Amino acid sequence: MEQEGFSNYTKVCVTGGSGYIGSWLVKKLLQKGHTVHATLRNLDEKPKVELLRSLPNADTRLVLFQADMYNPTEFEPAIRGCQYVFHVATPMQHDSQSSQLTGNLSCYAGLRFLQELLGSVPLLHIDDVCEAHIFCMEKRSLRGRFLCSAVDPTIQEIANYYQENYPQLKIIPEVMGGPKRGSSCDSMKLMEMGFQYKYDMKKILDDSVDSGFRLGALPLN
Repeated sequence: MEQEGFSNYTKVCVTGGSGYIGSWLVKKLLQKGHTVHATLRNLDEKPKVELLRSLPNADTRLVLFQADMYNPTEFEPAIRGCQYVFHVATPMQHDSQSSQLTGNLSCYAGLRFLQELLGSVPLLHIDDVCEAHIFCMEKRSLRGRFLCSAVDPTIQEIANYYQENYPQLKIIPEVMGGPKRGSSCDSMKLMEMGFQYKYDMKKILDDSVDSGFRLGALPLN
């Protein structure tokens, strides 16, 4: 199906192709019949390469390139000949010696204050994330930036849902007393252009837990 002169079999570049969003985006584009140039930081990382190579249609329509964010010229071969580029790669500090775990309660207090100001957490299913990217690519008339958020529950609403539906999970008591009201991201600009979200809060939260169970990050009972 063509949209606004958009043709199938488009050649698309995805930077950071082995990342969470990047790999799902590569999968979606291949499913839709596009040829994909995907960049990875290191082609010697076999698990990441094998993941992408295992995707449906990867054997005929996926080309992998090595490119590092700190060397912009390395992306030129991957981008060359592509009609569109999805830049979803992020810089990585290779020699970082610091940990995100500080043990400093003041950091939590600061984040809690921001939470009370904002109140809610924008949520979006990974499938909708990728569909929104491709939707904007296919609608050539689109310009500018778009907020993309399917639902905006508060931390307390998320905690209550997990407590009611997954009693085996231990919910930190502090999050149960979070703000009952919150702000929301206005996604109307994207929706007015015709994009529709497929996944609601229940599906997003359920799939998150299912993923945790499947990967062994959460206890099954």
